[in-house]
Amino acid sequence: MCCKNQITLVLVFPPKFKLRNLAFEERIKNLTESKALYFSYDDQNPAYRNKLFYEDASHLRTNGALLFSLDVANFLRAKH
Repeated sequence: MCCKNQITLVLVFPPKFKLRNLAFEERIKNLTESKALYFSYDDQNPAYRNKLFYEDASHLRTNGALLFSLDVANFLRAKH
C-alpha cells in the first residue's frame, strides 16, 4: 500500500537495555523486501547502555526518549 501511494515506510527499531535482537531485525527487513528505510539505534553509544536512561529493559525514561527521538529525527532529516 505504501508503494502504491508513494509513501516511504520507515521501520524504527528502538533501543533495549539488553542486547539487540539482530535476528528479529533481519527477519523484518526480509519481510519488507527492501522497500522501506530502516533505523536502528547506535548500540555503541554509551547512553543506550546506561541504565539511568531506562525505566525497565524495554522502556526508555524521558531522558532516553529525548535522545532516541533526536537520533530518529536526524536520520529522517538525512534521508529527505
